[in-house]
Amino acid sequence: MATITAITPPDRNGLATDLMPMFKTHVRVEFDRDDDYLKLCLVRALDFFERTTEFRVFAAQYTWTPEPFTAGGDPVPFPIQPISEWAAQTAGGTDTSTHYRFIGTMDIDNQTVPQLLQLLKGEEMTEGENITFAVGFADKDSIPPGVVDVGFRIGAHLYENREITSLTGVDQMNPGYFNSLLSGFWRPKA
Repeated sequence: MATITAITPPDRNGLATDLMPMFKTHVRVEFDRDDDYLKLCLVRALDFFERTTEFRVFAAQYTWTPEPFTAGGDPVPFPIQPISEWAAQTAGGTDTSTHYRFIGTMDIDNQTVPQLLQLLKGEEMTEGENITFAVGFADKDSIPPGVVDVGFRIGAHLYENREITSLTGVDQMNPGYFNSLLSGFWRPKA
């Protein structure tokens, strides 16, 4: 049975803290009293982006013990994507990364193509072999501008509209706007 375990859980606070000066400029807030709430709105927006697109933003590391797959057979998709680095090792700690072929890149422009792992012909998976991999972005400078834009726009909306409806009416709350922002990052599910 395949298992996946977080080695380092997603760091939502660090990334939001790094982005705060730019986010405050975006929402045109020049005071500090709302900083905690602004950070929460930004974290919620990026979390919404992750859940909707299945494209990881917050940096994390995982260990994956896949179901055994056949050498030279069909490639197997990584369970969480996109990944920035990976390594394979036996339960005893021997590096087996060269036994695999990695297919794909961390391509923000083409999320419909999954990142895959294929066991090379002539190689075998050992019992309890683990694949460790990293997802997300470690700092604000490595996040693609389109992801930052979506996070800021949704975060600003959450900051300005703290309730389900506003005094100006329900027509001001257009969830279709969120969908149009996210559609460029959406990946079809099998």
